[in-house]
Amino acid sequence: MEIYNDALTQDEIITRMQATAAEVKSIETTDLTVKVGDKIKLPSEVDVSYTNGMTSKTIVDWGEVSSYTEKGTYKVTGTTKIAGKSYDVIANITVETDSLDDNYSVIRNMNIVKNSGSSFVEAEYVVTSELTDTFVFKNANLQW
Repeated sequence: MEIYNDALTQDEIITRMQATAAEVKSIETTDLTVKVGDKIKLPSEVDVSYTNGMTSKTIVDWGEVSSYTEKGTYKVTGTTKIAGKSYDVIANITVETDSLDDNYSVIRNMNIVKNSGSSFVEAEYVVTSELTDTFVFKNANLQW
């Protein structure tokens, strides 16, 4: 039996339970889907399961994760400390593009402007193909 001068916080209680009651059974894996160029927002905490059936949350240090410029699947490894021991935490990131079909993708930036009596579209298109090279059309101006 332990006696304390002050009440323990919830985190202190969980840490003591983790250190004495059970070992880590599993740490939640994060799966995230984003678009090309999107900022990656990984969770600051993930769930931990212990061999005694208890669960808790743990804080994750993901380091610096930037956006991705190509579609694909990426694996990011973060770290956490539980009861003084370091563990890896995994995030699987799927990066997608706006798809035209299975072979082509497009990234668009478009501005529609209406002036007195006339309208026009300013657009920059980047069309990529898995079968051919990348095609870039800049500042396509269409007036009507």
